[in-house]
Amino acid sequence: MSERSFFINGNQMPICARCFGIFMGVSFGTISSIIVKMRIDEKIHKRVLAILFIGYAPLMIDSLGQINGLWISINPIRLITGVVAGISFGLILSTLIDVIEKYTLIRKTK
Repeated sequence: MSERSFFINGNQMPICARCFGIFMGVSFGTISSIIVKMRIDEKIHKRVLAILFIGYAPLMIDSLGQINGLWISINPIRLITGVVAGISFGLILSTLIDVIEKYTLIRKTK
């Protein structure tokens, strides 16, 4: 839908504003996880769930409100909710890679 996409120099982007935000957010989240590592211990699952909830709650609220006709979402809001969700996904993806790497090294040493 053209009203859900950004236009740059008169050309419509091939993806919606929310998806563009998600792609940007995944990049930001992955880069930030390189700078700040999440501690891998027995409570990591609680941190992962908290990050997922915080990251995806705004996107879900906005999407469900729009689907149910409570409001009409605008592109800047779609972009922001997409970026927040993407950042949380990037953080979780990088943490998952770190966990796999840690447990692979543990298994090799046994």
